[in-house]
Amino acid sequence: MSSDLLTATRLSTLRRCPRQHCLRYEVGLSRIRQAAPLRFGSGFHHGRELFNASASADEAIAEATIEHDDRS
Repeated sequence: MSSDLLTATRLSTLRRCPRQHCLRYEVGLSRIRQAAPLRFGSGFHHGRELFNASASADEAIAEATIEHDDRS
């Protein structure tokens, strides 16, 4: 899984923690859980898409917050 492509993120990870770099870029492991701010933003955009596709505001909010509620 090792790639020869050196990105700024990869180099930053290597400098910060060589073990994390090895696990992420050499072995291919990464976190399953998404950070809360990213989940919130994704839920917001999903809700807007539903609302723009003619779902009611209540339906859009309920659907967009299901995943956020499950992973809190």
